[in-house]
Amino acid sequence: MGIGSWRPKINGKNLAILLLVLAWPLQSLERRAFQDWSLQGLEILRSGSTDVLKISGTRSSAGEDFLFLGFDQETPNFLRDLSGNFRVQQSEYVRVPEARGGSGSALFNRRISGVVLESPPELWPGSGPIESFQISFYFKVAHLYRRNELFSRTGFQDGRKRGMEIVIEDGFLEVQLENLFEDLERKAHSYELRSTERIVLDRWYLLHFGYDASSGQIVLHLNGQEQQVDFARENGQVLRAVNPPMDRSPIKIAGQYSGWMDELRIAPLNGRMPSMAPYDRAEYDPLSGRIYQNRSQALSPVYSYKEPLKSLELSFSGQEPPGSMLSVEFRMQKTPFAKELSDHELPFQPLKQNARIPWNGPAYVQWRIRMQPSPAGQQSPILSRLNMRANPIMVPSRPTGLRVVQELSSDSQLCLEWNRNPESAVEKEGGYRVHLGAHSRRYVALLELNRSRKPIRGSNLDFPLTEREKLELKARPEAIKKLKRLKIRFMVDRALIERNRTWLGRREAYPYLESGKAYFFSVSAYVHPDAPSENSSEVVHVLRR
Repeated sequence: MGIGSWRPKINGKNLAILLLVLAWPLQSLERRAFQDWSLQGLEILRSGSTDVLKISGTRSSAGEDFLFLGFDQETPNFLRDLSGNFRVQQSEYVRVPEARGGSGSALFNRRISGVVLESPPELWPGSGPIESFQISFYFKVAHLYRRNELFSRTGFQDGRKRGMEIVIEDGFLEVQLENLFEDLERKAHSYELRSTERIVLDRWYLLHFGYDASSGQIVLHLNGQEQQVDFARENGQVLRAVNPPMDRSPIKIAGQYSGWMDELRIAPLNGRMPSMAPYDRAEYDPLSGRIYQNRSQALSPVYSYKEPLKSLELSFSGQEPPGSMLSVEFRMQKTPFAKELSDHELPFQPLKQNARIPWNGPAYVQWRIRMQPSPAGQQSPILSRLNMRANPIMVPSRPTGLRVVQELSSDSQLCLEWNRNPESAVEKEGGYRVHLGAHSRRYVALLELNRSRKPIRGSNLDFPLTEREKLELKARPEAIKKLKRLKIRFMVDRALIERNRTWLGRREAYPYLESGKAYFFSVSAYVHPDAPSENSSEVVHVLRR
């Protein structure tokens, strides 16, 4: 519902509420306006007493990953691998809204939580030689033990532990590759990579480990900084990472760990590390020469202002960091339209901070907000205020003094007289309407035009005089001039009624003036045809010979 269409019903129960709402500024009515918008990649944040709109920072998508856990599901029971490969066997943690991507992250407790995934031979690491891969995830430690196990995929062969573990041991992050590599004589080799600095509590880290099967390179990054690089080589020979054919050991996540985790990925090695940036970065395609970056948008409902407007004031304010983009657009027309109407049918127009749109009639308005982060994905635009101020067309006061001038009426026509409205806009821009019916307050005919097909205005009408007034015109011309300034007289006959029916495109029959029949009349004034005044008091007249 738009602000312009809001009409509270006044009764004893909500009178106090109504008075409070009317005391608020317009902006206050708009503060929760984003709640009913359609958001794609944007989120609403509370800033003080108002809402602001920004990019949500969700980068949770599986892509070409072997495994991807975003921890965005509402409950741990619904956790699933978004790549569609692995089956979750066990899932115990607390979902929390604090996230590095998506809408949530997992909070683990050392004693009772963890995630276990089935590891069939056709999936990573597979059976036999392991192809190049990378593993990454965000983590934030709540409590440090002597050994904290974040990730594990290990089994036993010939009484020896074999596989991969990511742990925090004695405060340092380590990737332990136990007997994972083989030389030509099938002798097992182990490697270990370690962070250069101690892990501290309550701080988000992005871990990235990569293995290149062609060169044997293994490398550990933390928050984008290289920690250690090594090569699985012996005597100039590149060693192969090999998984035993009969090993069906599951993947274990956070089995011995207290803290947060988010956005866990195992993917093919593509030479790029996951970004620490909270938003999507700009990517350059050397083949096409184009730069690609995701764009988020919000689409409002269609707000309705059914009372005619003479103008609409639109304004917004926000922040647009260097390289980012904040685009505010609107579209409007005088008739309703669907929220999903295409740009081709009704295009959006850009809004430059402030605009006053001249209008003349009802208004149906829709907003569209588009945002794009900075190229490095570090900053988001922010929309902090969005206002619509409607300036309605004036509704004139109720016409007064309606009467039938008997001396100027006959069996085939009658003369209506009423006081001119005090609003000059009625004479300049609008006019009057004469309502006619056969029953009181049940009008079936509408007269808007005179014999010249002009609106009913004092300036467009003759002012017939009675015989007495003709005599007074000679004796006191100023009195008659004053009468014409204050009053309007309008002659109604059968021909004019039928012409109005034709001119106004009415198909139903209008009353036929006959002597001996009673007819009821009322008058309304308007500046805009869709915003008429209340009807005047009613007069009834019987045509007589």
